[in-house]
Amino acid sequence: MSKEKRIVTLCTRFKDLKNKLTDVLPNNFEIVEASPPLQPSIINQTDYLIADFPHTVDILFEPGGRLKWIQGTWAGIDKLTKQVDLTRRKPSLLMSRLCHPTFSQLMAEYSLAAVISIERGFKQFRDMQAESTWYTSRLGVQYRSLNELTIGILGVGEIGYKCATIFKNLGCNVVGLVNRPRDGDDTVSRYYVRSGLSDLLSTSDYIINILPSTAETNGILGNDVFKSCKGAGFINIGRGNVCSEEDIIRGLDNGWLSEAFLDVYAVEPLPETSPLWKHPKVTVLPHVAAIPRVSDICECFMENLERVEGGESPAHLINWTHLY
Repeated sequence: MSKEKRIVTLCTRFKDLKNKLTDVLPNNFEIVEASPPLQPSIINQTDYLIADFPHTVDILFEPGGRLKWIQGTWAGIDKLTKQVDLTRRKPSLLMSRLCHPTFSQLMAEYSLAAVISIERGFKQFRDMQAESTWYTSRLGVQYRSLNELTIGILGVGEIGYKCATIFKNLGCNVVGLVNRPRDGDDTVSRYYVRSGLSDLLSTSDYIINILPSTAETNGILGNDVFKSCKGAGFINIGRGNVCSEEDIIRGLDNGWLSEAFLDVYAVEPLPETSPLWKHPKVTVLPHVAAIPRVSDICECFMENLERVEGGESPAHLINWTHLY
């Protein structure tokens, strides 16, 4: 890296990040903290910026200056895209999403836990515990081994492929939904594009949604698309725009879905009036499938910093056309 003085500005709720960076940055780097929202003047006051996406709204369309690149602290950018109109013009700033192997691993572990919970009926047994009821008819318990299941993954990017790998290594057959035609491989036996979504749903025992929130994914599972399922479990760790609460409840009540394990919603926090809270076949969790960790943010920044200082482009740049 260059020995010239560099400034790294932090605008984030991750308060321990400064201490972590202090331990790993060279001595010629100065760390400065800024309060949100960021002002356009920051473009000419810092070399690098690490920021929570919503704090960058007021600088997105600024022309290039001293600032070389922004490292985001989140994997999803929907909270940013909801605040700015990106249909008329695109930002010129380089901005990276958080993309760390451990984040993908945590998402995959959550998905695995959800599948096992649904398959083994943990929710029902938890309800029995609350009533101090012992289930006496053990022969009535029916569940399958993981190696008998087909897992359908909607969105096979970094996170989706990590999920696919874990399920495949446990013996599952894995199929996936992608944007463009792709040949199957050793991990995902078959890839479908959107025109084949109904076929994917009809052959999957569990549907794991990992799709980002974009114009293309809005309502992709709405309008009774779940009718193609044959009692599949539905796990949503992507975004809540893919279907409505009514779509999920209708799928459950009609038997198209067996159970729903939800981590993301169209509106967050989930309103107290939502029928999802009390539906007997729904598990509600508050967007905790994977939480960004300071150590992971720091590693992503340092890896990208080395790339930028070496004249390369940073990894995992946001595609301002596709918005992920």
